[in-house]
Parts: sequence; structure tokens; C-alpha cells
Amino acid sequence: LSNNANVATIVGNRIYQDMPPQDVAFPFMVYTITNTEPTGTKDYSSKSVQDVVQVQIDMYTRKIVDASNLASYVRAALDGYTGTYLTLTIQQTRFLNDASGDADMEMGVYYRTQDYEFHIHKQN
Repeated sequence: LSNNANVATIVGNRIYQDMPPQDVAFPFMVYTITNTEPTGTKDYSSKSVQDVVQVQIDMYTRKIVDASNLASYVRAALDGYTGTYLTLTIQQTRFLNDASGDADMEMGVYYRTQDYEFHIHKQN
């Protein structure tokens, strides 16, 4: 996502796995792997050849318009994505849901969350 021009215009390279650093600047994103489900072979005699990985992406901004735009940009970049990332072959990416969280008006923070399912081919 950091290579996506639209996403980068809002968060730059502030995309973190599991937990942002303390005192992170806004806006930023956090992604978390919430589930990995292996796909077995018919005879169960070999390793899984595909994993289905669910990922949650949380977006934190100071402006509601940035939260809305960022959610749209992330979905446009990921929904239906196929390709290679590092050494992984992503056969399919599926958008699952999108929700806005409670805005913290006192702190001026807006929150969006999205869930995706990645079908990843594994090399045995």
C-alpha cells in the first residue's frame, strides 16, 4: 500500500504491522493478520498448497474526509488484487467489510477499519 500513490498522499510510509510506534504522527494505518487457514490437499498427504489469510486494516486520521478517502483508496488498491509480494504469490484478494469506528472528538481522531481475505499460493 505504501507504493500506491493515492494511499501515500495521505499516510506516506506510516503503515505499521500490529502496533504503531508511540507518538506516531497522524494519519497512519495499522494492519493485523487476524486468521490464517491452510487449504489441505485431497489426500492430506502433503503440505497445504494455499493459505487463506485474513487481514484487518485500521486507518487513523485527523480529518473525516481523509478517513473516507483513505478507505476508498485502500479498497481500490486491494480488492481483487493478484500478483507477487516479496516471495508470496497472491492468487486472489477479496474485500470483506468496511466500518467506521467511534470518532474521538476530544482528540480529533477518525477511525476506519477494513477486512480482506488473501488467497496465497505456497511453494512446497
